[in-house]
Amino acid sequence: SLQLSRFRLETVFTLMTSFIIILIAIQIVYSGIKGLMNLSNVESPNFVSAIGASIATVLMLVVWYLNYHNGKKLKNASLQAAAKDSLGDVVTSFSTMITVLLSMALKVAFLDSAVSIVIGIFILWQGIVIFQESSLNLIDYVDPELEKDMRQDIDDIEEVRDVVDLTSRYNGNMLIVDIFVKVAAEDTAMSIYQLNKKIKEELYQKYDVYDVTLTTIPDLEEFDK
Repeated sequence: SLQLSRFRLETVFTLMTSFIIILIAIQIVYSGIKGLMNLSNVESPNFVSAIGASIATVLMLVVWYLNYHNGKKLKNASLQAAAKDSLGDVVTSFSTMITVLLSMALKVAFLDSAVSIVIGIFILWQGIVIFQESSLNLIDYVDPELEKDMRQDIDDIEEVRDVVDLTSRYNGNMLIVDIFVKVAAEDTAMSIYQLNKKIKEELYQKYDVYDVTLTTIPDLEEFDK
């Protein structure tokens, strides 16, 4: 459907964002290493730089919170990726502020470049995490342990005689589950409807499953006894 295609496009956009984050991180690390090799040209920071870094930290913290809160609430992969990117900006701004203050107090020339390398590595790690999550979602990979837990929870429901099959996949960042279960042969349409609601609600509450397709199979062996 059009909505599910949009979710997959969001994941592609998130994947592209991860490449940009990784490239920025590499540039930061490179600049830090270059700075360490040219300490004689490093100028001492001033108090205005510290104030600027402080303001930037507060602003980026607000941006991170908004992206994180809305991304979690709306289950939006793009906003969640933006939140991780913003977190890197928060760390960068805060570290810059601390570095400027320490450089002013201790008169240490190499500190700024050293911290830049550490920040770059942190942002690089964030980018790799986003890339890994997005890539796995695009190839519909679901953790086997997650499927095992979902299967066990469904099997524990009283009305379910047996879980015949359970498959799951991602469409974008939305988890979709297809289930085949055995039920009592004498079950009515109403009881099967109630079971369907119960399974969907449990999977949504525990695992954030976006959509469930439930197929019920009558337990004929029990009926023949």
